Amino acid sequence: METLDCLRAGESAKIAEIAAPDDVRERLKMLNVRPGAEVTLVKAVFFRSTFLLDADGVRLGLRKSLAEKISVIRPGGATDGAEYGEAGR
Repeated sequence: METLDCLRAGESAKIAEIAAPDDVRERLKMLNVRPGAEVTLVKAVFFRSTFLLDADGVRLGLRKSLAEKISVIRPGGATDGAEYGEAGR
């Protein structure tokens, strides 16, 4: 399954799972980042070490270490680069 850090700027996805401690998941939930929510990657900065997200009108920055713990599903169910023709590699 793909994680949030795999998205490109402007791309949206639905959150499938957050593999982080309870306190971190609770804080993200308060910022509209929870399983089932749709988020959009606004941009990735500092050599993709920091990610700016839009989660239902709330903009927040995440470090790569946390973005790697958030599993996402792209629209249409495409994962692992399948929409880019990488499925057969």
